[in-house]
Amino acid sequence: MIGVTVVRADGTVAHSGGKVVKNVAGYDLGKLFTGSFGTLGLIVEAAFRLHPRPATAAYVTIECADAAEAHRAVAAAAASVLAPSAIEVDRPARDQPITVAVLLEGEAAGVGERATLMCELLGAGAQAQASQPAWWGWPGSDPARPAGTLVRVAFWAAAMPRVLAVIDDAAQSAGLDPAVGGSAAAGVIYAAAAPSVHPAAIAAFVSTLRAALARGEADARPASAAPSEYPPVLASAVVVHAPPAVQDQVDLWGPVPALPLMRAVKDQFDPGHRMAPGRFVGGI
Repeated sequence: MIGVTVVRADGTVAHSGGKVVKNVAGYDLGKLFTGSFGTLGLIVEAAFRLHPRPATAAYVTIECADAAEAHRAVAAAAASVLAPSAIEVDRPARDQPITVAVLLEGEAAGVGERATLMCELLGAGAQAQASQPAWWGWPGSDPARPAGTLVRVAFWAAAMPRVLAVIDDAAQSAGLDPAVGGSAAAGVIYAAAAPSVHPAAIAAFVSTLRAALARGEADARPASAAPSEYPPVLASAVVVHAPPAVQDQVDLWGPVPALPLMRAVKDQFDPGHRMAPGRFVGGI
């Protein structure tokens, strides 16, 4: 997105960005308004930079025995010169292997060669296919996984094995075995629990998970290190979807370190707090 037109709470029509890439300069208000989910103003027009659909695509998949092996595959693919468009992981249950899938896009001849090289890079067991795995793009893409509770964990990509271990420990203590998967190279993992899981178990899982993530973040940074020198390893857990019974027992957002900043931005753009009141945690 390279430009937006918004209507503020007082009726002011404001523009940010432009309709060509070189016109975009200064603070990216388009992303600010998009991420505010209607709490700062109403987006009435958006301009996007478009790219042609790739001529062909290939998916290189490999099954990994554990999180460490899967992380090595993800890291190798992400660091390669083969220009993957996406790297996803999937693990249906705790006692099952983790599947890593790498998407390659482009012209047919080039994609075929890159897929062969990616298979060689990932090692024995890697194979290429033209169609995407059935689970690709979940949450929400696999009809075999009915909508239940979905928790998004965001983290530094290098911490993937630790994050999966934290998720497993929290789930086991709560008596759950959620499916996990997501964009591991981008540092996003989802944990999905079925609708039949008791709300109290979900609440215990989320609470334990957040506590473990907070401990991991604090333990990972030496007291003498500046934040820029030693960024946090583990991060946030947000409930992005849950049945009503679960929502009644769980804080969907959890700790929000930037809450004072969010409130300040809200006061600046919508001092009367007219837009989507109470949508965010803390009554923003």
